[in-house]
Amino acid sequence: TRDGRYITIVTDPDSGMVAPGESTDISISMSVSSDDPGGIYNYNSSISSNDPANNFIILPVTLEVPDLFPPNLPESLIATTNIGFISLAWDAIPDPGLQKYNIYRGTSIPTITLIDSVVGNPPVLNYQDYDVIQEQLYYYQVSAVDQTGNESTLSEPVSVLFVLPIISVDPDSIYQYLLPGESAIQTLTIANQGN
Repeated sequence: TRDGRYITIVTDPDSGMVAPGESTDISISMSVSSDDPGGIYNYNSSISSNDPANNFIILPVTLEVPDLFPPNLPESLIATTNIGFISLAWDAIPDPGLQKYNIYRGTSIPTITLIDSVVGNPPVLNYQDYDVIQEQLYYYQVSAVDQTGNESTLSEPVSVLFVLPIISVDPDSIYQYLLPGESAIQTLTIANQGN
């Protein structure tokens, strides 16, 4: 095992002798577990000899296993409206090979498509969507992509209605006539019919 991963390297034959003027073939079998996350593994195989000048031969063996598994999907996606944009945020993926997060949006679940990506080292955990229209319902999902291009499944969709604040003041102006030494109080009402 290496770093908790099961890697098997078997040499056959694992012992023997080669007479002067002859040669022999040695088979080196390598295998990794089916859930190996990928990487490059280095191993040195040593061959001993009774030659006093060169009694050890080191044979470097390199095993490369491609990363075939996507990262976990992003969780806890939230969408909130702000003045002029919709803000998205989600929890980090614990994957050292993470390259970016893909951002998906649609006006209904069947219309959700890729609109952008966020990168970094590690990639940022938020996004601001400025391409939004007043009183439009939007659906968002996010995926994680590792350095070999494996993409996670999409997060659970979230939806948000983009409505800007609509502020009204009643009355819309104030006039007061005061004689010297008098005081007055007027009341106005401020209302927000939007978000």
